[in-house]
Amino acid sequence: MKTLGQYLKACREKTGETQLNVAHYLGYNSPQFISNVERSICGPALETVEAWCGYVGANRKLVLKLMVKTYEEKVAESLKGGRVRNARPKIPKLCRGRKNRR
Repeated sequence: MKTLGQYLKACREKTGETQLNVAHYLGYNSPQFISNVERSICGPALETVEAWCGYVGANRKLVLKLMVKTYEEKVAESLKGGRVRNARPKIPKLCRGRKNRR
């Protein structure tokens, strides 16, 4: 797998789950959160990673590797020739989504 999003999508599809099912399981109203992560627009909210992995049968060690790889690539993009391009490097944003309010 190339990206975390692609891996999570492949796991979801292998289990036959929809984005909406995963979103509801994680407590979100809309599948947009899942879609954004699968398209690598943003990373998953850290508080959802364990539940997400369990629900779609994702390998936790591989998910961790892919998350670290993504973070490392983003930081490397911000550093040019040993200098910081911006005062604050862009860190992969986390999707927050709207959780169901019960």
